[in-house]
Amino acid sequence: NFDFEIPAGDPEYKDTFEFQLPDLFSFDILGTFPHMHVLGTGYRMWLDQEEGETCLVESEQYDFDNQITYFFDDPIAVEGGDTISFECTWDNSADNPNQMYDIPQPIGYGERTNEEMCFAFTLIGL
Repeated sequence: NFDFEIPAGDPEYKDTFEFQLPDLFSFDILGTFPHMHVLGTGYRMWLDQEEGETCLVESEQYDFDNQITYFFDDPIAVEGGDTISFECTWDNSADNPNQMYDIPQPIGYGERTNEEMCFAFTLIGL
């Protein structure tokens, strides 16, 4: 999602992206690499299928300096009609030790470290 703005001073702003797979698609999810910048504090990735919701990865301890790639013990099968969702949480408050501004500013998407992103790079097998 490239269209978000984290309000200045918000200690727990969340943004969610979801993608429903087109009917003709099917593949296995082998792993994922959640990625944000320095204001990131947590993430959650889940899969909605006909039989219910499955959490794929979740953490409330995101650390820009210690990012983790998760490989699943068993591939996660997904099919057309399934929905994959990813949510990021950021702390844009003055109390965040990673805050880059003396007075917090609204922060949007960007590739520089003083901007933010919400990605879940995902390894798939066909």
